[in-house]
Amino acid sequence: MLVGDLGRAGYTPTLELQQRLVAKVQADGEPSYVLLVEHDPPVITLGRRAGMQHVLADPEHLAAAGVEIVKVSRGGDVTWHGPGQLVTYPILRLDTRHLTLRAYVQCLEQAVINVLARLGIAAQRRDGLVGVWVGQEKIAAIGVAVSRWVTYHGLSLNVSADLGGFDTIVPCGIANASVTSVSRLLGRDVSVEEIKPVLIECLAEAMGFEQVREDCGLRTCPQGIVDCGLPPSKLTAPSEETSICAPCNPSPLTGEGGPKGRPLGPLMGVRVTPAPAAVESPEDHGQDARGTHGQDAHATRLPRWLRKSIPAGADAAQVRRLLNRLELSTVCSSARCPNQAECFARKTATFMILGDHCTRRCRFCAVPDGEPSPVNDAEAKAVAEAAAALGLRHVVITSVTRDDLPDGGAGHFARVTSAVRRRLPGSVIEILIPDFQGDEQALATALAGGCDILNHNVETVPRLYPAVRPQANYRRSLRILDAARRLGGAMLPSSEACVGGACFPGRKHGTHPITTEGAPGAAVAAAEASDKRLWTKSGLMLGLGEMREELPEVFADLRAAGCDILTIGQYLAPSSRHHPVVRFIPPEEFDEIRGQALALGFAAVAAGPFVRSSYHAEEVFNAGRIGESSPKG
Repeated sequence: MLVGDLGRAGYTPTLELQQRLVAKVQADGEPSYVLLVEHDPPVITLGRRAGMQHVLADPEHLAAAGVEIVKVSRGGDVTWHGPGQLVTYPILRLDTRHLTLRAYVQCLEQAVINVLARLGIAAQRRDGLVGVWVGQEKIAAIGVAVSRWVTYHGLSLNVSADLGGFDTIVPCGIANASVTSVSRLLGRDVSVEEIKPVLIECLAEAMGFEQVREDCGLRTCPQGIVDCGLPPSKLTAPSEETSICAPCNPSPLTGEGGPKGRPLGPLMGVRVTPAPAAVESPEDHGQDARGTHGQDAHATRLPRWLRKSIPAGADAAQVRRLLNRLELSTVCSSARCPNQAECFARKTATFMILGDHCTRRCRFCAVPDGEPSPVNDAEAKAVAEAAAALGLRHVVITSVTRDDLPDGGAGHFARVTSAVRRRLPGSVIEILIPDFQGDEQALATALAGGCDILNHNVETVPRLYPAVRPQANYRRSLRILDAARRLGGAMLPSSEACVGGACFPGRKHGTHPITTEGAPGAAVAAAEASDKRLWTKSGLMLGLGEMREELPEVFADLRAAGCDILTIGQYLAPSSRHHPVVRFIPPEEFDEIRGQALALGFAAVAAGPFVRSSYHAEEVFNAGRIGESSPKG
């Protein structure tokens, strides 16, 4: 078995290389080849039965962002390939290896299962579906084609934690399909290079290859093939094929023609990680989740107002490179936020500290639970460096919940806040905290770092807490907001504050910094000059099953707790394992709800389908300071 490691390569030249190798193996019988590649630029591939209805993003926006869409001759539906995903294309004769098509696919599955087992991940097949799964989440897709007994196409294994590209499609055409990756499951960054030798070994073992020769000299470049061992003039494409791609359709497909890729328009360009998008509902006015006969049902198709465009530009890639270099996490990626590409394109991000695994298991949240990682003392400096590199005037810092730590991570919040304050003294700093299990001393520690805004989300109405936030408490969250108002109310000068054993220069317990730089506009500057207090903020998701009449009571409770700023957005289920979306709220209803909340005295209310806690946080805060309602989302 000859292994060709192509590194990062475009899809079209790689497909051309497969075509030539198929013809070579058909003519010569041996050797067998395995191509390893990360596709860059990213590509969406459509199988024979796939249609554009399962591509959720506008093709023009994809083209502008440099994302290919390629129609291929394999069976099945739609999938996505891009950096951070290891794609493997075996090209071999099934007859000489005494393999049926089904047995070959099972060999590929078993190879991936064995790779993951070596990493400590228990993966399995699922009845009636092809591919490899961890629980209910898919980690590897398999889509192969066979022409005159010679295989091409292959398997893809998700390695990187960034799976944003899958949000531009309905993976394999399965509604509510959820995907995962090696990095997400292990809770650390795993490189594709780390996986390659293990996968080659497991493939050789599964398919009975005794000899493996790596780096056999195969190469591609943006213009095409560099070398595949046979002059291009002597190559002909295969004329017959059988394809199988699952889980969309495990049955073989037959047809005429070779393994050719057909670009759908001028879609080749630079690398980008696409933004999450949504499929359009055939019933734009279906606002509740009742079936066609009036039965209660979950809302599974997204309405047209939840379709989101993908911004073009290089800024998003720069943000990702910066975060990767500094080994920082963002809630944008971990929580699968639909605004991620937009915010990254604006060079903003919400930093998530204290690791990638949460000690709680809220049924609405995409952040994985599990054993948390040790606190990273270097994280404070890294966050400050990233905020400075991005030129942020408004820095938002959040975390996973760390019930395993004595102070819930409050001291680390303070250290990170203080580091950002030293690096960007004119910035507004917003911390979005967990409830610290109601511990006011921990809250005081977090505030001692010198934040401007204390954000803690109540998330939903109290009736739904047992189903949605079973480890949280509605009244406890209100008490945290009220305590923040009290603890942050005093404005006493001090050269240093020490709380909970941690000292923070220029702050005293009960004091709050006033920022006088960095905010645009004379109105904001004037507001800053007169603003001598800590601001508090909270947020709600709608569509979890709350009733409209329950919302005013929550708004009133928040105001009684001293909450200044409110965000209200549409809940979108991260996967089929999470709490289902019960209802999609139309934009005009968000407008009405925003008006109700403003009437109760909130300084600013952001409400809309795409609103999240930190979405346009700077604009929302500035609107509150100058006495205006906030922008829609």
